[in-house]
Amino acid sequence: GGSISFQNIERVENGTAGNPTTVYSIQPYLGFFIFDQVEFSIPVSFTRIRSGDEYFTELRFFLAPSYHLNIDEQTYPFLEGLFGYTTQVQGATRMGFSWGGRGGLKVGVTDKGLLNVAMQYLFVTLNRSGETERNGMNEFTFSFGFSIWY
Repeated sequence: GGSISFQNIERVENGTAGNPTTVYSIQPYLGFFIFDQVEFSIPVSFTRIRSGDEYFTELRFFLAPSYHLNIDEQTYPFLEGLFGYTTQVQGATRMGFSWGGRGGLKVGVTDKGLLNVAMQYLFVTLNRSGETERNGMNEFTFSFGFSIWY
């Protein structure tokens, strides 16, 4: 599964448009069931943001074990842990360990396809070399998606 997105945002003040912000994002998701109801996945995220002459690039890798319940043949609630690393480049490089969790529901909508609805929290550390206090973000996300299995 995964997603690819493009977004163009243009702020308008007093009838005048400012510099547009363009966001490109690629988020592949590969998972394997290693035991009944236990999945191990590797979510990756690549984001590139351009605003005027400034660029911002972010890369995230996670290892994500998850547990799925089987309510019926089409409904699977799940809990997932996220443990990984984030690198961000905007002039200087900032990086650090990131962790969090995701929970939601996967619903079979075709023979080989699932609709995914989830909420996610991430604690992202983005420090420059030598920094001792945490810099970064606390993120909360609500998402919809689709995945295919074989």
